[in-house]
Amino acid sequence: MNFSPAKLGVLLTSMMLFTSACELESHGESSNISEMTTVSPPARGGVDGGGGKGVICRNSTGDITSVEMLDLFEAKAMYGLAVTKSNDAMEDQIKSRLAKIPDLPGKLVEVYINTVMKNMKLTPAGSAIVPIDDSFEVVVPTNCAVEQLAHYYNDKLIVVSGDFWSKMGPSDRAALILHEAIYAVNRVAGATDSRQSRHIVGSLFDESTDWADWRDGRPSDVIQCAAPGPNAFTAYQDASGYWHLNFQILGKGFVFSKKTAIFPNSEIDLNDAKTFPILRGEDRIGSGISSATTLSSNFEDGDIVVIRKAWENPTDNQGTKIRGFQMPRYYLSWRSGSYPKASFDEVALNCSLTSN
Repeated sequence: MNFSPAKLGVLLTSMMLFTSACELESHGESSNISEMTTVSPPARGGVDGGGGKGVICRNSTGDITSVEMLDLFEAKAMYGLAVTKSNDAMEDQIKSRLAKIPDLPGKLVEVYINTVMKNMKLTPAGSAIVPIDDSFEVVVPTNCAVEQLAHYYNDKLIVVSGDFWSKMGPSDRAALILHEAIYAVNRVAGATDSRQSRHIVGSLFDESTDWADWRDGRPSDVIQCAAPGPNAFTAYQDASGYWHLNFQILGKGFVFSKKTAIFPNSEIDLNDAKTFPILRGEDRIGSGISSATTLSSNFEDGDIVVIRKAWENPTDNQGTKIRGFQMPRYYLSWRSGSYPKASFDEVALNCSLTSN
């Protein structure tokens, strides 16, 4: 998915407006989580294809003895998180976890929570949901199995295993609802597997989780940048001339806690990516510079981001090089510090000025 530079500044604002519009369209006067009910509506297209999984344990006769959301099992077994479960009402647990998520993407998650709760359908006893190959789980418990709990068929039909749902406690039910909503939001940004979504859900059940809004600490005037993927970040220079990049969408997923990259290299100037200055001559063609840095965050830090500045000939509308002129172009590449094989090669940056 590509976004033009002129529209990038509008993109995230539109998403915020989208959440309000969806609430009005889907729920009329009521958007209260506790008022949502289980229904089975006709299907329509949406961010279909995902579905939560669980750790299912059975006794020697095959009867189900326990069902735990895979997200919560991994949070403990892989990430060492202190997962807290309780007998509080499922709706209350969803609300308290939702409150931990910063405004954007929090408002989008809230829309999808209401969508899931309104449109989930429990399957009849003795039926199973066909597995979806999008989880890439690493740890599997001994004498138990990872099985499909739900299938997000489309925005109007989320199928949930009735056999498993009946064995789940309120915390695991809340985790399933949150998983379906968060993974749906990330699929809007291009996600094709649920690894990050499961990490997010598991973290929400650790009481120490305290995420930062990507807008915290930024000045009023910033540069908004976009790249195919989609990827999006705001950028500004501090008093020392260092560039601070705060990502909103990165690597086919929304940023749930502020991720910042700082570039001290004076030759990296994102104002060029905004104005695209064109100079006469070709003496700089083929030259350039790359600068790499590590993203800092209190959630999933350690990503490597590279920005490359390259001098190129400008091109016309047909893509033909215009000889005798040169201009700087900026490219972004990324490698995750959290998930193997999660990365993207160079994509062109386009930036524009925006204000809070």
